[in-house]
Amino acid sequence: FQSRYNLHSFRKVIDDISRPYLFMVELPNIDTDARKLTAFAASTSIPAYNLNVDEFEFQGAKRKVVNGATFEDWEVEFITDQVYSLRSKFLAWMNQAYDPHQNSNASPHSYKYDGVKVHQLSRVGEKVQTYQFIGLFPKSLGKIDLGHDKTDYSKFTVSFE
Repeated sequence: FQSRYNLHSFRKVIDDISRPYLFMVELPNIDTDARKLTAFAASTSIPAYNLNVDEFEFQGAKRKVVNGATFEDWEVEFITDQVYSLRSKFLAWMNQAYDPHQNSNASPHSYKYDGVKVHQLSRVGEKVQTYQFIGLFPKSLGKIDLGHDKTDYSKFTVSFE
């Protein structure tokens, strides 16, 4: 039995494949050094993109049409630095949107950012795909688990809208 497909012919069709651990996060309002910030970004994802579908009836038949689109929330899990400075920066960003001491909301242009990006990288560190988020802001700041039985590093998740 001889297959007409082998590794050499496969590589001619598929030059290389994406690796999920090769990424870079850019949050200019948090840290201008994307490589440093990415070192603290333990994991992330590319958010799902969904078309909104409306259904209506026309001449007895059900029809579906697209009515806009939405992205799901973007989540990034960060490793906590020793003095919690990264977490404090996210809290400050969230306080731009809502000040709990004054019980007041800010205008959206003061806390939404357009320069936030996540890059997928090649094996040599080149940016091969970039996703830029428009109007992004942190919606929730996750908990940090503490315990005498914990031996791993501290981490927290930020969910962005």
